[in-house]
Amino acid sequence: MADVLFNDVDLFESAVSSEGVTWGDCAGEFSAVVDQAFSLVEADAFLALARPIARTGGSLSLEVRTQAQFALVAYCAGPPSKEDFVALEIVQGHPIASLNQGNGVVTLRSETTVSDGAWHRLGLHFGPSHVELSVDGQVQSLRTGLGRNQFFDLAGHLYLGGLDVASQSRAVLQHGLQSETSLRGCLRHGQVNDKPVGLPDALVTRGLKPDCVWEFPCLQDPCQPGARCVQDGTDGFRCLCAPDGEEESESVADDCVRANFTGPYRVFASLDELLALAPLRVAEGGSDVVTTEHIKLLVDYRELGVSDTGVLFHVMDPPKHGALEIEVWHRGTPDNVFTFADLETRKVRYTHDGSENHGDSVVFELEFRSRSFDLPASLQRRRRFVLHVLVSPVNDAPRVKVPPGKVLRLAKGTRKLLTSELLEADDEDTKPSELVYKVLSLGDTDKDGFMEHADRPGEPLRSFTQANIDRRLVSFVHRGREAESHVALGVSDGGSEAQSQTVVLRVQAFDLALSLANNTGLVLARGGWTALSTTNLSAVTNAPDQSLDIRYEVSGSIERFQLATRQSP
Repeated sequence: MADVLFNDVDLFESAVSSEGVTWGDCAGEFSAVVDQAFSLVEADAFLALARPIARTGGSLSLEVRTQAQFALVAYCAGPPSKEDFVALEIVQGHPIASLNQGNGVVTLRSETTVSDGAWHRLGLHFGPSHVELSVDGQVQSLRTGLGRNQFFDLAGHLYLGGLDVASQSRAVLQHGLQSETSLRGCLRHGQVNDKPVGLPDALVTRGLKPDCVWEFPCLQDPCQPGARCVQDGTDGFRCLCAPDGEEESESVADDCVRANFTGPYRVFASLDELLALAPLRVAEGGSDVVTTEHIKLLVDYRELGVSDTGVLFHVMDPPKHGALEIEVWHRGTPDNVFTFADLETRKVRYTHDGSENHGDSVVFELEFRSRSFDLPASLQRRRRFVLHVLVSPVNDAPRVKVPPGKVLRLAKGTRKLLTSELLEADDEDTKPSELVYKVLSLGDTDKDGFMEHADRPGEPLRSFTQANIDRRLVSFVHRGREAESHVALGVSDGGSEAQSQTVVLRVQAFDLALSLANNTGLVLARGGWTALSTTNLSAVTNAPDQSLDIRYEVSGSIERFQLATRQSP
């Protein structure tokens, strides 16, 4: 129905100002199911159920999601002549159960904090001599003792999430509740006396929306250090910060967002919204166009005499891991400025540099220029904002570094360690233990040689890791026949098919040569002894960078020297 008049009085228009009547589309409330979440979106929102609580007590449980420090969750009171009531509220972030059956108020407080924007299960079970409060399965209980009154005299509705004006006044003044506003959040999966309850069971509702529409972006710390985050509506936020020498206010709430914040947000000028921002998403090394879907103007600038080319975006801090490209620069404007017309015609493009940084940002200042009107004071100064870029990682093939002209030189028939100076693979998103080398070609292993692991000598290796090389566990073993050979290698990250280009390691083998470095002989007393050291006898090879063992074989007999004129064996 619409436009219902009685004696020229619009009944709907007058009804909206009456208590308990919601103006607008409430069809979603009528089609909701019992276990469906609902949101309380107005300061005086509530859901009222028929009183289902017996005189001997009962139970209530539901799930709540909020960031509010003070809020009413549930409340049921007796007639005005009685002091009886039962309440569940959030005070300083903690659930508190309060009840009175005519013998005085009893309270039970949970130490668990529930004002963190997450879903929490609250439960209340009470009777004439006990009260039990549970939060996410953690139960606290209290014996209330038996007084003169043995029953709960409750009347009226069971309220969830808030109260009407009359009940709110009584709850605070007569019953001492500390929450004076409705819950700013969501409720779901309610049960009264183990029976599911929800929107279909409501007798009266006000300020509700089906489903949970509340988001709490301040929990993501979107503001710069020193700034204060304030919830704006059900899913927005404002960062309040003040320039040097100014006091914090709503008018300086547009340039305090962290540069690396990746969620959508709005920019404000005084109390008027200016921009709605959404992150630009690109693949690693890719590019995409910046459009009005990413930078959306919310103010009707044309009514202020501002054209599309009069809306200017100044690039204050360019992207650190990419480039911002403008297809056509306007005559008379600097190279770091583009207009809203450029956004609408898709002439602004961001290109990522291909690095492993998966986030980037561009800092802009928004300026309005009007040739025919004086702009409002809130639009006369530039407004700074940040456009965030989300970079989707791409599994790049590892890079293999082999110094130009580097050759593996070793003596024929010997082995030599492979080091990272000779062979090194690099992939920023892969650990060395996951960078796998595969031997693609070795020629004839009987003729050229093979790779070998230090723990398995003599056993040819077909694969090994960069971590093996870094730990000096991999050697090339030469068979001792050919002087020139090569090894073809490929590297992958072990978890995908991305493989580097084939790299060829040249091998040069030379003949091993030995020469004496020291041969001094020994002089010692008759019957004495001395240790033979390298200062007396040592040999060197022509492969000084290889760890080769030199063995000495003793042959013949040891001669005993006498006088110079004679000698005896």
